[in-house]
Amino acid sequence: MIPPGLLAVSLAALLTACTHGSSHGSPAVQTAHAAAQPAVPAAPEATLPPGSWVAFQRNIEPILARYCFHCHGPDRSENGIRFDLFTDEESLHTRIDTFNKAIVMLYASKMPPPCEYQPTQTELNALVGWIAARQKIEATAAVAR
Repeated sequence: MIPPGLLAVSLAALLTACTHGSSHGSPAVQTAHAAAQPAVPAAPEATLPPGSWVAFQRNIEPILARYCFHCHGPDRSENGIRFDLFTDEESLHTRIDTFNKAIVMLYASKMPPPCEYQPTQTELNALVGWIAARQKIEATAAVAR
């Protein structure tokens, strides 16, 4: 059983996190947001090179658009993070730090915030797998330089 005081503190913290500067936590806004987003592939295509620009465009960008762009996109850039600035292979290279930060937040379950729609496990696996593959590409390129 959860002590009543702890439950009240936890609920207050969740409500603050979900309402502080964001209306995305309301069911009506979440439903409208989800309906307006492009369909996300059920699973990444195995034939695409892991960590590649093509894999990003086909499998990762739709996930970011659905769950991240409303806070980290063209209209808002919370904490200076923007996922809409990836436009080509070079931008993946020059902005790899954005994904390095993102993977830490994903592993810590801090993003997306609990009051926002959450990616499915398949989507999370695709995102984390792509980031890990991209990190490997960047590390290999750094050694070759």
